Amino acid sequence: MEYYLDLLKEKQQSKLRLVIGILFLAVSIAWISMKIIENKPIEIFDWVYSAIFLLNALVHILGAIGYPFERLFGKAFIKIDKNTIRIKSWIFDKEQVADWDNIQSIEFKMNQLLLSDNNNSNISISLSKLEYQWVQKIKDAVRNLASEKGIPVKE
Repeated sequence: MEYYLDLLKEKQQSKLRLVIGILFLAVSIAWISMKIIENKPIEIFDWVYSAIFLLNALVHILGAIGYPFERLFGKAFIKIDKNTIRIKSWIFDKEQVADWDNIQSIEFKMNQLLLSDNNNSNISISLSKLEYQWVQKIKDAVRNLASEKGIPVKE
């Protein structure tokens, strides 16, 4: 059994968000165009103002087509397979990894997995930033794989 969840996956595409993105893009282009048409000098404020609207347009258009802006900076995922448990709850968080070969027992705490390894030390995998439904799916996947590998699980 393998469980994988992309935490940055856009839930649905949005036509409204696409329209808002296109409007931001139009304002950005129109701002500079008006300055050129009126033969007025384009100052730093105009470039900054236009760039902010252009970036805002980019964020909305990418989000509207199902590609979250955060993905430009990193990944966030949950991957549980026969070899490892890997959880990265946000793009700037450190990935938490545990190898099944090193796990002796598993204990489910309130918002964490407490894994005891072969050296009698504990590995704590935090689940506090994850939604409740994801935590439940993680627990199910860990239970199933732990039972396949003969690892005791405490609730």
